[in-house]
Amino acid sequence: MNLWHEKNRSASSSLGRLILIFLWAGWMQGLAAESRPGWEIVITPNVPSGVAFVGEAVDYQIAVQNKSEQKKTVELTASIQAPGEAARQERWSLSFENAGKIEKKLSLPTTARGYWSILVTLQDQGQIVARQESALTVVEKLPNYGRMDARSFFGSMFNRDPEAAQRIGIKCERQQAVWEWLSPAENTYNWKSLDGRVTELRQHGIGVVLVIRPEMPPKWAKWKSVEELTKPEYLPAFQQFTKDVVERYRGQVAAIEVVNEPDLECARKSSGKIPISRIYAILLKTAYETIKGVAPELPVIGLDVSGVDFPHLGFSEATLAEVPAAMNIMGGHPYTGSRYLGSDAKAESPDAIQTAGRFAAMAELMKKHELKPRIWSTEFGWGLHKDEPLTSPATELLAAYLAQAMALARSVPEVEKLFWFSMFFPGYEGGFTYGMFHGNPPNSYPTPGAAAYATCARFLDDVRFVRTFPLGEFGKVLRFADNRNGDGVFLLWLSEPKSVGGEIQIALREKNFNGLEINDGFGRVVSGDWTVRALPLFVRVQGGEADRLEKAIRSAPLRARETLLIERAYLTDVAHLNIDVVNNSGEPCSIKLFPTNRPELGQSRKLPTGSSVVTLSLSAPLAGKGEIPLELLQESSGKKITFPFSYDLTPIAKLTSVKMDGRLDEVAGLKSLVLENREAVSPHDPGVDWNGAKDLSMEVWTGWISEGLYLAVKVTDDVATESRAGDAQFWQKDSLQIGWDMGSRADSGYDSRCVELGVFRTATGAGVYQTYPTSRAREDVAVSSRRDEGVTIYEMLIPWTVLNFPNVTNGRVFRMNLIANDNDGRGRKCWIGITPGIGEGKRPSAFRQWVLEPSAAASPFTTTKTPPEATRGAGDVQSRAAQP
Repeated sequence: MNLWHEKNRSASSSLGRLILIFLWAGWMQGLAAESRPGWEIVITPNVPSGVAFVGEAVDYQIAVQNKSEQKKTVELTASIQAPGEAARQERWSLSFENAGKIEKKLSLPTTARGYWSILVTLQDQGQIVARQESALTVVEKLPNYGRMDARSFFGSMFNRDPEAAQRIGIKCERQQAVWEWLSPAENTYNWKSLDGRVTELRQHGIGVVLVIRPEMPPKWAKWKSVEELTKPEYLPAFQQFTKDVVERYRGQVAAIEVVNEPDLECARKSSGKIPISRIYAILLKTAYETIKGVAPELPVIGLDVSGVDFPHLGFSEATLAEVPAAMNIMGGHPYTGSRYLGSDAKAESPDAIQTAGRFAAMAELMKKHELKPRIWSTEFGWGLHKDEPLTSPATELLAAYLAQAMALARSVPEVEKLFWFSMFFPGYEGGFTYGMFHGNPPNSYPTPGAAAYATCARFLDDVRFVRTFPLGEFGKVLRFADNRNGDGVFLLWLSEPKSVGGEIQIALREKNFNGLEINDGFGRVVSGDWTVRALPLFVRVQGGEADRLEKAIRSAPLRARETLLIERAYLTDVAHLNIDVVNNSGEPCSIKLFPTNRPELGQSRKLPTGSSVVTLSLSAPLAGKGEIPLELLQESSGKKITFPFSYDLTPIAKLTSVKMDGRLDEVAGLKSLVLENREAVSPHDPGVDWNGAKDLSMEVWTGWISEGLYLAVKVTDDVATESRAGDAQFWQKDSLQIGWDMGSRADSGYDSRCVELGVFRTATGAGVYQTYPTSRAREDVAVSSRRDEGVTIYEMLIPWTVLNFPNVTNGRVFRMNLIANDNDGRGRKCWIGITPGIGEGKRPSAFRQWVLEPSAAASPFTTTKTPPEATRGAGDVQSRAAQP
């Protein structure tokens, strides 16, 4: 995550960036706080950032400030709630004669591990005038508490409270050695802040990985980019800076890391004359030799690449091809682009992105280049929308993903450390935050993710992976062995919790195991039948009992929380709604499906066990945007399931004819979709070098004829790159990628009704390459392209046979997405798209819904664009006729 770079390009100075960081910190302190003018609530725990040990006395000071100068009597309520349990409340009546502050004490028990959210509200005559969240997590004191532990797996960064950090198990911290901040003048350093930080962390038993950051040059620098820094006249300055840092902190740090996310940073302001991998290779080799010359024993971490380099690791491969022996440890950040939870965002899970495979790929790459495989992943995480309360399903799901990802990383033997991103977070990334804690000390408090992290640290710190095995159709089990005492450690979770109503019950036939300990993800003791959800269940037994427990888990009957549930609803035409219904009861059952309050429209159906498709004929065709409330009735029991189906149909007008000439005559009178702001650009990492609409933007028109689907796309891009004909790696250059879900029911990953094509310019013509369901060049897609003055025009006609879409008529519905990839000569740096779901990971459920209509009149797009004259006159036209 490229967080220490400029978030706002107007703040180009060091001071400007620092001011922004402090502003973000202030915003974070206000997370989940709301107040009207005149009132303020401040909650201060007496334990570090709301993390207490079992048995520790805990009080929360609640201060209510009346700034209104008015005489008031208000009601203060504190709601304390453990996950899955009813909230308890404490209330006070507060009388103010005028402006002032009244404080109340909230005492909380700490007799057992767990997590409790706290919501404090202030009411004036029944109206809420202020509210503030806080929380408490109670943890065990870990064996390595209060001392350095170089072997510990658990790290993080942005640590504002080292005492709270070591209480939840963080034993290594990633710190920045930023050249700009450390060297105010040539041959001059100000070490005070970094010295103090390293000392403070070590005093709390937390080791330090120091990141050398040449990509943020000092003010006195004569070079203007990382690429220029590699020139012979400037490289000695980098050598000296590296040498000075290592000499000062040798013996105080666990490792030195070289450049944060070099696949992004080395591309910034690059001329394109040399590959960005070579730029980094020069810096890495220079740093490695300098570090080893000063401290041969100090490990060097390299290739801490961003999520953009995963899963293929192309930049990493190219770098190691240049300098295979210039690092001891690989520090890659295997993020998924779909990593945001809450609001309307839907993230891919650790299982869906094959987390273990991403870590294993780093190890295999090191082996390929004859390096001993050691992985310290210095960033990895998911983001949560800033408006999500501590008790929301999205907040708990983030905790689940944290625990799942930790376990999956731990299952790869070469992964020695994982730095969860992050403990605190100094801002928002498109409205999302990564912090396990919110606010600023002394008022900071833990999220459920902090409790899950502490549980992982207690069960997984010194273990070796044994095996994984399935838990029914929708869950999985990871088994480990504790290296300290031989205990068996098991983690169980649901990869697809929606398919069983969120949880399953496991009724073990054998229940007596020596040393059995069962905790949920919050650290709470579990008794009785086991409940498995997305948030893992943690189980420990004595080593001699592990095989017997595994056998018991494998043979135990599983019971879904919901015997009947709706998995998904979708349209394939505007007159019929399809619903995937899952029968988990173990026997056939009769159901009736109908719109709410219209049971006469439903028909009785007999559902077999498992998943079935139920089709509901609609009384009128759907159009535009809306919602249909539906009910599913289980006739034997009378149980009803109520659920809404939302739709948002974008019409595609029928055209009389099309001509592939790159002139866009067909779009005259059609309305277009314009994409030109940062929200449409991916990856969302702040370090991505997007410089506005002239750098990359896109306009899209659609139409259809009986032979196929017509698409016209105008891409504004200041630098053009081409691919060779038939290039399967076209997406690394300027190109379009178009994905279709013709069945409208795929979720994460493509299914048998999905197709993906790439369209790109070559030196001799325009090319089309299919990437799904098979990889091959397509000669049966008509395509034309032209480029004039920074604008590239694409026209294409995709036959319905290519899309496997028979019986094309008005009213047919499918899902489609389109992105434009941007390469300014240094590799794909970003893309702009209609929706997420292609470049960052295949997620057709995020695609826009489209409907075939008879004319252009019903188009809902709000922006009409006519191609500029520059694109309608003579130019560089490339075309190819459709093949039979």
